[in-house]
Amino acid sequence: GEIDAASLSFIMPGDGVASSTLSKLFVPGVIIAVVGFLETVAVGGKFAMAARYEYEPNQELLALGIANLSSAVMSGYPVTGSFSRTAVNAMFGASSLVACFMSSMIVLLAILVLLPVVKYLPLASLAPIIIQGAIGVVSFKEFRQAYYASKRECGVMVATFVVS
Repeated sequence: GEIDAASLSFIMPGDGVASSTLSKLFVPGVIIAVVGFLETVAVGGKFAMAARYEYEPNQELLALGIANLSSAVMSGYPVTGSFSRTAVNAMFGASSLVACFMSSMIVLLAILVLLPVVKYLPLASLAPIIIQGAIGVVSFKEFRQAYYASKRECGVMVATFVVS
């Protein structure tokens, strides 16, 4: 579809939207926020445990809140942690804020440079890229351990995996 990278502009969220429509969006908005936070905490906690550093979910919630407020005034999508960028950073041993900044700049540069090309790609062709990045985050060994520990817990784990 048509993508206009030059139209990044500040707007007031909800401007021109009827209040009845906004009230219908409240519950889905809360669900998106909670699921996004839980996703981010799960991935952050997993990588923090693997790299043996301290992880602060409260700091993560604050950062997600600020990022989502910024996204709201730029007509953006809800913001969560990036499975694929985290997996790539971990694969290369990157753990500093400089690495996060560099990967963010690469994403920004890719948006600005590759947007005219990407708009011609069907969305289905982008799915393998996302799936490949997510595969590194999933530990199938833990599914087996959960199965032997508690079949009910394993069922919840499988259902969560399938739904997300």
